[in-house]
Amino acid sequence: MNFRSHFFSIVLGILSPVLLKAQTNELGIITGYGKSTIHPYGIEMINPFSSGIDKLDVYQVGIGYYVTPAKAAVTFQYGLQYFLRSNSEIRLNNIRIPIGLEFHVGNKIRFNFGGGLYVGYLFAYQVPELYFVHMNLRFRFQNGPYLNTGWEFKFAEVYSVNLSYQVDKDINEMFIQHVSSPGGSPYTLAETGHDGFIFLTLKKSIQ
Repeated sequence: MNFRSHFFSIVLGILSPVLLKAQTNELGIITGYGKSTIHPYGIEMINPFSSGIDKLDVYQVGIGYYVTPAKAAVTFQYGLQYFLRSNSEIRLNNIRIPIGLEFHVGNKIRFNFGGGLYVGYLFAYQVPELYFVHMNLRFRFQNGPYLNTGWEFKFAEVYSVNLSYQVDKDINEMFIQHVSSPGGSPYTLAETGHDGFIFLTLKKSIQ
């Protein structure tokens, strides 16, 4: 059984009893903007409004489903998102399925923090041929963890809006870069995506 099969089996096992006892179910429309970079070095906290030649713009749009058990301070969430990393020359089109937990404090005005995992698929890309002359596309699947925090405001009986910051990192490399240093042995660098962005979610209670 591969990573994705394990991932979904665990998630379904966690969510099954929760969905049966849920008090509140919500649907959400998500849109976001920020910055991304692709490099092989650790985890990077990215300013979503930063600039630089190494930064790509991030655009996100999607839907989310949120389940909050009775009298609980935690929400189970999952969804489907279109995720674009791009600049004037590069377009990396992804579909993502995020699944996670969000803890919250407050009622009409809530502070949220949480995280989870996502499974992503790079279904289309456009890059300059010379830019990636020493790179090979290795994996179209990019899986990884994410963390987010923000505020949620309930402005009607069944509506609320959430404004949050999220940072995430791909685990699977997107590209393998073949490098040869002067006088040294050739080596490879595993290039992974790192994102930091602000997103806005409009939620509607359906129960």
